[in-house]
Amino acid sequence: MAEDYVSYVLTEAGKEMMARIIAGEKITFKRYAIGDGYEYNMDNFVTKTALVNEVLSVDITSMAIENNDIISLIAKFSTSELTDSFWYREIGIYIIDPDDETQEILYAYGNRNDLAEYITPHVAGYQILKEIECNVSVGATANVRIYVNERDALNLYEFSADEWVFNEALGLYVLNTGQQGTGLNVFKKTDLGNVIVQFVDIVINSQNILTLQSLDVFDGYLVFS
Repeated sequence: MAEDYVSYVLTEAGKEMMARIIAGEKITFKRYAIGDGYEYNMDNFVTKTALVNEVLSVDITSMAIENNDIISLIAKFSTSELTDSFWYREIGIYIIDPDDETQEILYAYGNRNDLAEYITPHVAGYQILKEIECNVSVGATANVRIYVNERDALNLYEFSADEWVFNEALGLYVLNTGQQGTGLNVFKKTDLGNVIVQFVDIVINSQNILTLQSLDVFDGYLVFS
């Protein structure tokens, strides 16, 4: 079941990033952080730059667009992945710093404090699967992306930049995947990992042949469902 977090707010840095998103800058959402620290003063939520005590990092696996300025970020973790028990109390959403891709920024923060849930892997033959789903205000959904690790993706088709072929008649770069699927996401490889590519620049026909309107061909992979 998806988590319903209490008192979930944008940080000051998150508000600055939202202003940049509205201005047209591309921002990449990277991960959830989960912690067990307390923070009773809600005025301190907006000034947070990190969790009080982070105990778990969870990759964002999918993003849904709710409307023109709200996205839903979804992630999952299981107690089978844990070694230690902890109180599931605080949560943060991190983005990749657009000014330095080696750094990240805490975009939003929430804390359950005394409503925390105790999570433990130490029950034989029993495990819990937790789904995190938070609606996040971004100002302009067309300018946000998610960061995805290859290990989290199934039905992969990898490609390199030199596989894009320029079609002079169309004036576009074309990538013939030879793959079929009811759903398709396109990811671009970056120094930090793989980032979903919005379909603004990419057209996919019924044979899953991609045409790229930009000249910025890239290494990446496709995920079929």
